[in-house]
Amino acid sequence: MQQIWAIVCLTWKAALRFRLIWALAALLVICVAGLPLIIKDDGTARGLTQILMTYTLSAITAILGLATLWLSCGTLARDVEECQMQVVATKPIHRWQIWIGKWLGVMGMNAVLLALAGGTVYGLVLFRTSKLSERQREILHHEVLIGRASAKEEAQDLEPLVEETFRKDAPLRLTSDQMQDKKLVEVFTAQIRETFKAQRQIIRPGYMREWKIKVPAAQGFATNHIVMLRVKFMSTQISGGPQPYLTIWQIGKPESPNQVRGDKTLTTDTFHEFPIPASAIEEDGTLTIRLTNPSRNNVALLAPLEDGLEVLYRESGFAVNFARGLAIIFCWFGLLAALGLTAASFMSFSMAAFACIGLLIVVMSGGMLKEVVKDRTIFTSAHSEETKTETGWTKVKAIVDVVMVSIYAVLLQVIQAVEDYSPIESLSSGRSITWGQLAKAYGLMWFVLGGIISTIGIITFTRRELATAQGKV
Repeated sequence: MQQIWAIVCLTWKAALRFRLIWALAALLVICVAGLPLIIKDDGTARGLTQILMTYTLSAITAILGLATLWLSCGTLARDVEECQMQVVATKPIHRWQIWIGKWLGVMGMNAVLLALAGGTVYGLVLFRTSKLSERQREILHHEVLIGRASAKEEAQDLEPLVEETFRKDAPLRLTSDQMQDKKLVEVFTAQIRETFKAQRQIIRPGYMREWKIKVPAAQGFATNHIVMLRVKFMSTQISGGPQPYLTIWQIGKPESPNQVRGDKTLTTDTFHEFPIPASAIEEDGTLTIRLTNPSRNNVALLAPLEDGLEVLYRESGFAVNFARGLAIIFCWFGLLAALGLTAASFMSFSMAAFACIGLLIVVMSGGMLKEVVKDRTIFTSAHSEETKTETGWTKVKAIVDVVMVSIYAVLLQVIQAVEDYSPIESLSSGRSITWGQLAKAYGLMWFVLGGIISTIGIITFTRRELATAQGKV
């Protein structure tokens, strides 16, 4: 560890000598303090707080992310180009120790800067909310400045029902030749599946739908514990926009004295949140919810299976949840630092920085990647029509499509896996970032992706001939 610590100290000294840390610290504080002055909100305390955290944390992530790539590329590539690394490599130290020391040095600076910026955001949020009315502060502490976990109805496996219905109906509705057509069979099966989904989603006028949701932490709730119900539904009637409808709710077991009943007029295509008493939850953690669509509506309502209804309950306070969110952002920086050092292990500084920033731009273009993977081609349809008759070019295009679409598919899977652990949206909406999510994020980004990238970088740097690098005269 003595050799690694020496490299960490040298990395810090280089950053301090070039005043990088001071410049980044000043830039972060200016962004965090200046953004709230120019950002427009919807006029509510909830909207202001959500926008404040979203924009400030996004700015912090972008600034420190680019700085991490730039510094990790420069700290190794520059040392090689200026022949400083050739001197260090002659000391009793292994190449992998140099690589790890550089990574730890960059991450140490990230930890200090992220703690400074995160502390500023946290203090700013508390300062702004302290000036609000008691009613607004109460709303924020129940909906935004909190870590809320989510409980949903357990998804039912519809496939056995779909298969059974297919076996009964297919011989009656499809000919033997049609049964051999795989695409037609897939369409018929999809129709059956959607029919079963519709039966569970649609609530006709005068009918009711029931949910039974397991709330894991219900036994630890106090009598006055506030649980939020988040609901969204749609209308089967075509309209120009969201429409209000009367809904009748029954919260709790029907024969229980703790059951709560109430009427609410809610608009379609909009998420609504309203509190329900924790006493309505049974001892085993089961919460029974019934939604009735009154006959007077004369319209069937549709509650989606995926996000139609969920129960939100307190999992942690804002401080703990905010700290876990910063820890995931720090995890991202570790992956970027490994990527930058790996590129610098065999490239010059300019090429390494260009390659890493270019890859970062590709990663941020997730929508374009999705379109390419979906269409199975990187060429536009108009271009494809023009070259349809060109046999030679068509073969080349097919080969390019196979290679590029495969690469894009892998990149898209990696991007989506990393985006699943994005803490910014969770923090701005008061969602809990659990310790389990934090552990999975570090396992994926540091031990799996980071481990692969770091291994490539260390092996490449170990085998590199440093004597061939040209220094400045």
